[in-house]
Formats: sequence, structure tokens, C-alpha cells
Amino acid sequence: MKKIILMIIGVLLILTESVGIAQYEIVDKKKKVDKVSKNYIFLDAQKQIQCLALNIYFEAANQSTAGQLAVANVTYNRVKSKDFPNTFCDVVYESKRDNNNNPIANKCQFSWYCDGKTDIPWEGEKWHTAKKLAAWYFLNRERIPDITDGSTHYHGNYIKYPYWSRHYARTVSIDNHIFYRNY
Repeated sequence: MKKIILMIIGVLLILTESVGIAQYEIVDKKKKVDKVSKNYIFLDAQKQIQCLALNIYFEAANQSTAGQLAVANVTYNRVKSKDFPNTFCDVVYESKRDNNNNPIANKCQFSWYCDGKTDIPWEGEKWHTAKKLAAWYFLNRERIPDITDGSTHYHGNYIKYPYWSRHYARTVSIDNHIFYRNY
């Protein structure tokens, strides 16, 4: 528990000191590319942040900042892994699909995407927080400590033992999620 609290404090310190620097670095990089490339880079970054925000919102909106950050960590750990797609959006929307290319119910990497419920967030404080955290995380992802210790999987603590959990090492429990990584 102390480890998680110290990591959260560290993340908050990074947040207060680095957001302005990260924004400056992105603006500076934009000056070095032509207008078409600049627009593409900006739009793609916005799209990736939106996908991450949706994942944070639907997976952990009712949890602490640590719980939301842990979902962001897992999403990014998958982006970095050779076993998963290499963008936030592709990771979030990874699923088994039917013949019409629609996601098959309950066959998605993140359950909210194919649970049959709406994927439109309610415009309230929790959605606003998820968007802010996703943008901050996206801009600072290389400097943020991974409070999940490299996890690429998790499940709700109300699920006893999913069939896949025996193939991974349990790392940490944060709020109502239990996290796992490769051995």
C-alpha cells in the first residue's frame, strides 16, 4: 500500500512539473513538420487520447486516480508489447469479429467495448477527469512509473479466477481490479 501511495505522489509531482514542458515539446515538434504532416500528427494524437480516455472511463471511472492510472498503464503496456497492436485505439478496440466485422459480444479485450451497452460517455465530471488524465498520460507516458509492474491484463476482484489468469503472474490489486503480467 505504501508503494502505491508513494508512486501516486511521484505521479502527481510529475504532473505538476511536466505538463507545460510536454506541451511545449509537442508545439516545438510541430514547427519542424510541414502543414499536412502537422495536422495528421495532431489528429492522430487526439484520436489516441480519445481511445485511452474511453478505456479509462469505462473501465475505471468509479475508481481512484490510482485505479484509473493503472488502466492507462495496462493499455500502454499492451501498446508496447509485441503480443498486442501498437496503438492505443487498436489495443482498446481489439476483438474477435463476426462476418460483418462487428465485435462479437463478450469477445473483446476490454469488456465495455462489446458488452451491448452504449459506448458514449455521460458528459459529467468522471468523463472530464478521464479525458484530462488520458491527455496527461499520453503526453508523459515515458516518464510515468508503472504502478502495475508491467501488467498487460486485469480483471475485477469479484471474478474468482478467470481461465486465463493461471498463465500470468499476479502483480498488484488496485481498487477493484487485480493485475497480471507475463512470467
